[in-house]
Amino acid sequence: MLRIVQVMVHVEDGHDDAVEGLESWLRDRPDLGDVEIRRGRAPIRPGELGAAEILTFIATSVALPFVINAIYDFFRSRRRTRPAERARVVLIRVDLPAGERRVALDVEGPADTVIKAVQEALDAPPDRE
Repeated sequence: MLRIVQVMVHVEDGHDDAVEGLESWLRDRPDLGDVEIRRGRAPIRPGELGAAEILTFIATSVALPFVINAIYDFFRSRRRTRPAERARVVLIRVDLPAGERRVALDVEGPADTVIKAVQEALDAPPDRE
């Protein structure tokens, strides 16, 4: 049985057009045709002055590596054309019964290693105390 996963992408310290550019890039990818993409604002947490713009993906667990790969490709491409931009990309899995799970996407490493590490972090069982 396929599981439905919901992942939010939050871009920290990037240019103002990063989320909009990512959304456009992802919508043009034919391998993500079955993935629902929504752009919106993150919930405001206590002590924050405003909400960051985010993308939310709703997809099957099988599509998750494709989503992560597409996000990685976008920021790798941006890094080549905008070397001064040092955006921090955080993926947040929000469909878990035990709460959310966050993982930063490192666009410095090899794609297959990074994508596997991010997917494992998003799918890992919660820590037991």
